[in-house]
Amino acid sequence: MSGWESLNEIIDRTDEQSKATEIATAYYQCFNTEAGKWVLDHMIETFMTKPIVRSGEDNFAQGIRQGRYDVVVQLLNQVEYAMNPQAEPKKSLAQRLKKAFLRNSV
Repeated sequence: MSGWESLNEIIDRTDEQSKATEIATAYYQCFNTEAGKWVLDHMIETFMTKPIVRSGEDNFAQGIRQGRYDVVVQLLNQVEYAMNPQAEPKKSLAQRLKKAFLRNSV
């Protein structure tokens, strides 16, 4: 790879990071309001604290629940990334879920 190709690759990566930061910031602005926090907490409680696989149900129903779960994970990851682009999203997500589980178990 020539020097110019390397430079173009760096520029492309920087553009992708800028776009990712822009997207994450929009998620953060949306879910950092009181209403947004309430909605996110409601989504966590509704879609993440109940079993995905239930006895007697078909794979289609389980797939729908898994999809809902995955959407909430994506929302949380975007918010966490906006708050700290250097952080590990899965660690932050785990902390967020732990809070949700603890709050719901009281």
